[in-house]
Amino acid sequence: MKKTIIQCVTAVLCTALVGLSCSNGLGKIADAKKEAAEKQPASSQTSAVVSDNGEANSSSDVVAPSDNGEATPTDGSETTPADSSETTPADSGETTPAGDSKPADSKPAGSTAPSSKADIIKYYNTAMNKVVSSKAGYTKVRHTDLGQLEGAEAIMKIKIAADAVNSFLGVGDTKYVNKKGEAKFLSNAALTEADVKDAKCTDNGGIYTITLTLADGTSKADASTKVDNGSLKRSGLFVGNDDKDAYDYKSAVNIYLGLNNSGDASVQAVSEKTSKTTITIKVDSKTGNVSSLDASWHWDADLTKVKYTIVTVSGTGHADSTVKISGFQF
Repeated sequence: MKKTIIQCVTAVLCTALVGLSCSNGLGKIADAKKEAAEKQPASSQTSAVVSDNGEANSSSDVVAPSDNGEATPTDGSETTPADSSETTPADSGETTPAGDSKPADSKPAGSTAPSSKADIIKYYNTAMNKVVSSKAGYTKVRHTDLGQLEGAEAIMKIKIAADAVNSFLGVGDTKYVNKKGEAKFLSNAALTEADVKDAKCTDNGGIYTITLTLADGTSKADASTKVDNGSLKRSGLFVGNDDKDAYDYKSAVNIYLGLNNSGDASVQAVSEKTSKTTITIKVDSKTGNVSSLDASWHWDADLTKVKYTIVTVSGTGHADSTVKISGFQF
C-alpha cells in the first residue's frame, strides 16, 4: 500500500507541477504511471481474485493486492508471498484492533431468536467469530465508488492521476477467496452497544437475519495523536494497525502511517469519518453458521499538508464501500 499511496500523492501533485511547468515533476509522474500500471489493484472493469495464500489470480493482466499488502501479477500462478509474516490471520493470536476478542462459544446460545439489542449484538459477535475460529471458507468481494475530490477535481481528468487515485482507494471490485482451513480476510468481532445504533433480528424458518446499523465512526492521526473510534474496526471486517491495502476499513491512522513511512512523502494530519454503516448477516440457528454477509458504509477523509518535495497541498475525498461475503464452508 505504501507504493500505491506514494503514487496517489505524486498524482495529486502532478496538477500543481504541470502549472509550474516543472519538467522534473513530469518525469516523476511518468514513473508513477509505470508503477501504477504494474501494481494497481483490480478496477471495476476487471475483478481481481486474491486466493487464500494472498496471491492475485485473474484472466487479465491487472494486478490485485496480495495478503502481504504487495501487488502480485495475475498470471494464474500461485506463489507464496516473500514475507508471509505480514499476513495476520484473525485467529493467529496477533493483535488487531479487534484481536483481543475471542468467541466464548462456537455456537450462539438460545433456542429462540435474540430480541434485545445486547443479545443481538452478542449473537452477531459469536457467529462472526465462529467463522474465524473454525477457519471457514468463503468468497469476499469489496467494492468502492469514489465521489468528488474537493480541491482536486481537475486531477481526475488526467489519466495517470486517476489511475493512481483509484489504485489507492481500491476503486471497483476486488475479490478475495479464503479456502476452508485458512483465516486470512476477516478479523475478530467485538462490537459493543455503544457501537450500534440499531439492531434487528428476524427468524425465517430457523434462519436468523441480523441487521446492525452502526454508529458513525471517527479517526484522526498526527504527530502526537493516533485515535480510532470507528465502530467498523470491531465489526469483524478485515482491519489492522498498519497500512495494508487489503483492509476493508482504512482509518486515518492507516493513511497517516502509510504516507509518513514511505520516505518520499509526508502528511501533517489526517482525519476521517465513517457514516451510513449497515451490516446484515444470515445465520443458521441450528448450527450457528453464517451463510452470508453484506456491509456498506460512506467515508470522508481530510488530509492536511501533504508534502512532496517543495509542494504542499491539502484535500478532502469522499467514497462509498461495500463488502459481500458468500459461499461459506464450515
